Amino acid sequence: MNIFSVRKVSTLFFVCALFAFLTPPAIAQDAPDLRVNSPAITELVNALKERFPTIKPLLESGVLGIKTDGLLAVRDPSAVPLADRPAVTELIAAHNRDRTALPREVALANGHPEWESQIADTFNRKWREKIPVGWWMQDENGKWTQKQ
Repeated sequence: MNIFSVRKVSTLFFVCALFAFLTPPAIAQDAPDLRVNSPAITELVNALKERFPTIKPLLESGVLGIKTDGLLAVRDPSAVPLADRPAVTELIAAHNRDRTALPREVALANGHPEWESQIADTFNRKWREKIPVGWWMQDENGKWTQKQ
């Protein structure tokens, strides 16, 4: 083997080693792992699940709707008795607080806090796709429509 062959092999080895060293982080940074878990994520998911049986009838009756950003809103305030309005307001606030925190925690668990809005958009899109027929949601113009 002559000196030129050794240099070619050495250069090729170096390029391959450099590529192997640099490639995994670049690939890992392309997309967030939406199934990542942490104690904070578990706490948020559990709180959302525990609250949902109280929220579900309000969504089914049309009292609540899902806004374009995936958060809940009172769609028909007159359907909520005056005495129940503070409790419903707090229920919505707690749910929206946790739904807003979840993408942030998933981004942090992925080591990329800058992914928060991308993750929130993905969660919102998936949530809106899974909304049952009959529930109310806002369209892009803010108009309430029932899912067909």
